[in-house]
Amino acid sequence: MVKGVDSELIVHRFDMGDVEDPDLYARLAIGKWSNTTAQGAFLRSRKVGLSYYTEYGEDGGTWRVYVTARLRGKWATWYTLRFG
Repeated sequence: MVKGVDSELIVHRFDMGDVEDPDLYARLAIGKWSNTTAQGAFLRSRKVGLSYYTEYGEDGGTWRVYVTARLRGKWATWYTLRFG
């Protein structure tokens, strides 16, 4: 990683069943994850905004959710080494 350069990292990934409103369920699960894990605590302490995107599963019955965060320089390296 280059100092001062932002890196967009996938910081969490999870699957959901076939739900009626995947965005609603994804936001609830992301909120719980960010409030109950060491990764979430680190991202909150760095005041990092989270974003996410969803994909419909290959099996046709699930959603895969990817949570991303933009971290700068040494913090992106630290996060990757610590939580990889």
